[in-house]
Amino acid sequence: MSKKRNAETDSRMQSGHGGESGHDSDDGFEEELASSCYVSELVVKKSRFIACMGPAPTASDAFAFIAAASEPDARHNCWAFRVGSDLTRSSDDGEPSGTAGKPILASIERSGLSHVVVVVVRYFGGIKLGAPGLTRAYSNAASACLKE
Repeated sequence: MSKKRNAETDSRMQSGHGGESGHDSDDGFEEELASSCYVSELVVKKSRFIACMGPAPTASDAFAFIAAASEPDARHNCWAFRVGSDLTRSSDDGEPSGTAGKPILASIERSGLSHVVVVVVRYFGGIKLGAPGLTRAYSNAASACLKE
């Protein structure tokens, strides 16, 4: 399932839930994030992986998007971004090293896009996936979102 925006994402981003964006709420930055966010969802062994992709003209914009798209009640909020051809960053957010952020970043690089950020939120379903399963799930969630 992939779609542009959804009511839950709109409400969370417009309220600034998930952290401060570093921008004044009066300048419409959160509204811009919400209107440009693409969301996809993947379920693997009862774990929900919700991917959200948005614009990242600068690294600070990418970090603002990450803060806005992250879910405090989720087990993991993993992300990666690419700004131009040189600046890339990723985070596994508590998942085993290299099983989340790097696969998300690899999906971004395979897409050929730049100035983009992807956040994948994981709600744990009670079944451990192992390192290969996590890598596959994060990569597939990010790739599905990037195809839109």
